[in-house]
Amino acid sequence: MRRAVYCRPVAVGLIAALAVSCATTNLPPISASGSGFKPLPDETALWEKSRDEEKQLREKVRLYDDPLLDSYLEQVVGRLTPPGMAANREIRYRVRVVEDPTLNAFAYPHGALYVHTGLLARMENEDQLATVLGHEMRTATCCASSAPPRTRRSA
Repeated sequence: MRRAVYCRPVAVGLIAALAVSCATTNLPPISASGSGFKPLPDETALWEKSRDEEKQLREKVRLYDDPLLDSYLEQVVGRLTPPGMAANREIRYRVRVVEDPTLNAFAYPHGALYVHTGLLARMENEDQLATVLGHEMRTATCCASSAPPRTRRSA
């Protein structure tokens, strides 16, 4: 009986903590500002750091050289890019293909998107490709990489 008295407040506390942790901020994506978006200094520093990391990556991996594939991927990204993001002069999406048999894709905060040949080889249609590219585009522009500085800006 005594255990039930203590379990109820603990359960209520856990539920409250979970509810608070699931709350989201009203953080607009970079594309919401269109051409008027101006990064904060810490965002600019993050993008510069990611460009340096990308440069190091490109020295270590082999890029798949296929101009037709590059053009096709850029077209898919172009169709997925919201108008506000297309007008943004600060960040542009660029897709590159890494010669690697693993199923992987990733993005840098400054808009560089990478897809492995192994993942491309397993895709059955353009919808699957668009899903992967859309996910990486969102990662580059909306998620943890830029949320902390932009959260401070809106406060």
